[in-house]
Amino acid sequence: MRSETYELARQFTNVYTDCSALHGWLPSEPDMCRSRLREAVENMPGRVIFGSEWPSFDLAYPYHRWVRFVKEDDWASAKGREEVMGATMRKPLRI
Repeated sequence: MRSETYELARQFTNVYTDCSALHGWLPSEPDMCRSRLREAVENMPGRVIFGSEWPSFDLAYPYHRWVRFVKEDDWASAKGREEVMGATMRKPLRI
């Protein structure tokens, strides 16, 4: 499914994705989360937005820790993390 999303993103500039599904892999597979976040941002630069499965995963991995992971972990440059955490969403919302 990821590869299809990336292909659609190459064809259509209005295709965005979020990172919500990755929340379920924490804390057992943080390296997988880093890898998938990097992959998404590399394949869809400026079109990945923050997402969560809150409240579904909150019991296994608290929401505030997921926010901190995406915001502060060393999976991307500061600019990449800033885009995912809000800058990208400003474009389609025109804010």
